[in-house]
Amino acid sequence: GGTQVTFTPVADTYVNTNSPNTNYGSRTTLQVDSSPTKITYLRFSVTGVSGAVQSARLRLKVVDPSIFGGTIHSISNNTWGETTVTYNTRPVIDGPALGALGAVAMNAIVEFDVTAAIFGNGTYNFAIDSNNSDGVYYRSRETSSPPQLVITTN
Repeated sequence: GGTQVTFTPVADTYVNTNSPNTNYGSRTTLQVDSSPTKITYLRFSVTGVSGAVQSARLRLKVVDPSIFGGTIHSISNNTWGETTVTYNTRPVIDGPALGALGAVAMNAIVEFDVTAAIFGNGTYNFAIDSNNSDGVYYRSRETSSPPQLVITTN
């Protein structure tokens, strides 16, 4: 049982070491790769949640498959701007790895378990990085299949 609430990002983007001064905040994809380094950032504003959080999952739609779907981290930085952040100004990944995905298939909906990082109402920031050169692309909030943070409470 439990109550399920779904949120879409209030900001999402990625940064690219090959274009260290470029912002990708208006793109329709969120890219994760190790060669070149591409890191995805997402921010969610969680409101109206009551009760203890039973689970929290970040759902993403794959638009470029990979043998590795990336590693997700919570980050403390809440000041990065979707339309301004670049590789050179990116927030540091200072939180623990919450989970990683293996192979992800074209058009699949995949989920990262982020329960350990969600405590109820508040603003939550995540970074997804990779140590694999087979990059993965996910749909961004600029599409009809945006990322979703699905929170279940009791």
